Amino acid sequence: MATNPAVPFWDEGNTFTGHASAAVTGKRFVSISGARVDGNPRVAHAVGSATVRAIGVAAYDAALGAKVTVYSGPGIVMPVTAAGAITAGQDVYSDAQGRASAAGGTGARPAGVALDDAADGTDAVIKLA
Repeated sequence: MATNPAVPFWDEGNTFTGHASAAVTGKRFVSISGARVDGNPRVAHAVGSATVRAIGVAAYDAALGAKVTVYSGPGIVMPVTAAGAITAGQDVYSDAQGRASAAGGTGARPAGVALDDAADGTDAVIKLA
């Protein structure tokens, strides 16, 4: 059974199966981390930079080499673990561990927008960009 599952608040059907190129924690942003394996794109925690774009949110914890469902696509509203306080309406970015952060690095693109306030370490309600 999956541990730490992320269940979307609303889902428009935009999911895919990723192949974890590193251990992945559920409810965190992931990005493409390499060429496909067994037909599935490799994913790892998004690192929140100008060159690495968050592609979606891991649905649950996955070990290195395991398959993981990724909720992806604009408009899906997902729980994402907050890194620091987040205020409703703020753009959010991925930090180096794939958590939602109100602070983005230089040139980083928003991964979504907060639909509610969230405290550090809690599930933030994020509409994916």
